[in-house]
Amino acid sequence: MKFKHSLLATALIASLSGTALAKSDLFITSGGISLEDIKARSAQVTDASTLSLETDTAVDSPIELDLVLFYQNSLMKVLGEYEGYQHLLAIEDTINETLENSDINAFVTVKDIVMTTSVDDSIPYTQVTGDDGEVLQAGVDEVSSIAMLNSGFEEYDIYTQKWQADHVMYVTDYRTGTTLGAAGINGEYSIILSSGDDTSLATTAHEIGHNWGGNHEYDNVPDYAVAYAHAWECGSSYTIMHSTNDGTREPMYSNPDIAVDGVYCGDEVEADNARVISGNVSASSQRREGVDVVGEVSLDAATYTVYEDETLVVTLTRTGDISNETSVKVFAENDTATFGQDFVDIYQTATFDADSSTATVTFDIVNDLIDEEEETFNLVLRFPYTLSLSDDSEATVFIENVANGTDAGTFSITAPTSLVEGDSGTVTVTRTGETSQEVIVLATSEDGTAEAEIDYLQVNENLYFKAGETQKTFTTEAWADYTDEIAQTYTISLSSDASIAYEAQSAEISIVDTDDGEAGSFIVENGDTTYTEGETITYDINRYYGVTGEVTITGTITWPDYDFDEVTVTATVDDQSITGTWTYTTPDLDIDEEKYEMVISWEASGEATVNPRTNSSNTITSIVEEQSSGGAMNIWLLLLLTPMVFLRRVSFK
Repeated sequence: MKFKHSLLATALIASLSGTALAKSDLFITSGGISLEDIKARSAQVTDASTLSLETDTAVDSPIELDLVLFYQNSLMKVLGEYEGYQHLLAIEDTINETLENSDINAFVTVKDIVMTTSVDDSIPYTQVTGDDGEVLQAGVDEVSSIAMLNSGFEEYDIYTQKWQADHVMYVTDYRTGTTLGAAGINGEYSIILSSGDDTSLATTAHEIGHNWGGNHEYDNVPDYAVAYAHAWECGSSYTIMHSTNDGTREPMYSNPDIAVDGVYCGDEVEADNARVISGNVSASSQRREGVDVVGEVSLDAATYTVYEDETLVVTLTRTGDISNETSVKVFAENDTATFGQDFVDIYQTATFDADSSTATVTFDIVNDLIDEEEETFNLVLRFPYTLSLSDDSEATVFIENVANGTDAGTFSITAPTSLVEGDSGTVTVTRTGETSQEVIVLATSEDGTAEAEIDYLQVNENLYFKAGETQKTFTTEAWADYTDEIAQTYTISLSSDASIAYEAQSAEISIVDTDDGEAGSFIVENGDTTYTEGETITYDINRYYGVTGEVTITGTITWPDYDFDEVTVTATVDDQSITGTWTYTTPDLDIDEEKYEMVISWEASGEATVNPRTNSSNTITSIVEEQSSGGAMNIWLLLLLTPMVFLRRVSFK
């Protein structure tokens, strides 16, 4: 089956805070409905390249563009669930502020925010290839666009069938060394790799600007089809489409009629992204039909009061055509009461059955151990399907304190001691002792030698123990990274705002490599050049290009000019270890020579995964003067794949 997806066109590199490089990749959508397709079947839409901001784009009312956001589960693990949703909710305002500041008569409406199910958390941004160029893992840049733009995927059905929206944006967590975002030029799809900060929000306006035909500064893309579709520098800052990502971008598209601090932010000939975007948003808004609104939805009250030991029940009503099933999301937002301490649901979906004018949702309230004053949080209706929001779409919830005991029990965590790359394991948090109280326990991960979002899925779990509950479980994932490496570790720990006791507060997990391992190559290293009789010779052993299997390094010592028995000394480098030490104490030989030669022949043996050519002999000799010393570093390479011979002569007094 041939999939439609976004193809990489070019990579643009810009300085990030003067200390790093960040990529802003441009994609061209090779499938789906293109802007040209829309224009061809819409006679009233003029070619964007001929539009004039002053005349051709005048309309009676602003143009609305529907946008569906999909996010990666790992984004919430990195940012935190509540913070992650607040970040996604801010995208609409960020884009609309940029449009308004640019005098573009259009606005974006985010129709829904949905977690993607077709893209695995562990997929890297770009594809992984083997030494022979074979693709080992497709990148999320390709996989995500396939899911959004092709039938047979849940994301495609939500975006194009349920909401019939104009644009789709996929938001995942930023990972070191990846791009900040990408988008289809004159397309419908964009991707954001977010750190949850203002730069990431600015990137959303930047990338959707590409969807509307805007582009980077002229020096970056001089041969772009629309000559004036470029960003501009105005004073000490840049317009939003500029390729720089150092925090100095103004929330506006280049426009020669708008000045910032007395400096105009555009050029009629070279930099007027506002003009090209104004011409294109009309066509983009006709990409799909959208959803007809057939009624209105309301909360049944402006205020609610609930005690900590109660469940909040919220009733919603709808008017208009009630013959079909529909829904709306009820969001809970922090005030003096906060998510993860006083309530545990980000939102609940209220579903109206066919022919029903009411729907009900419930929110769990935490009956915590803290004696506190009345607290409040807010309810906000969002993303109504086939409905509009009435004026009664927000409410305040008052939480009244309930006096409780101070003992919530003793908690312990157990987890697998090791996970093979690509596998997941169950983590169990158990409560013993007093169980009659409610408490929230937070489980979070901390890097050891393993790194979150590279080697494993970051852990960020709010565990709500209701009265009588003694156990909670969740899953932790180790990711395959196609790199032969030693075992790496991370730790999952428990914490709580409540004063609770712990029997086992943390658990360490080791990630074991899955790759067909190599024994690798070994370097034996010694910093001295001379020795005296009775002195101990020490070689440090370091393993490179492999970690698999226990390997024995054997040094066989002979005196080629004398008929002494050879001496064999071994050292072991353990499986998954990369270091070892080889030592030998030189004997007091009955030789009258002022100096003489000692030869060390090196041999390595390994486990079954070791290349059979590793059993090769390597000889080292060194000549030193009597009782002399030196500090030059000698590095001796023991390659398991190719026989090598070195000589070292050592003199004894």
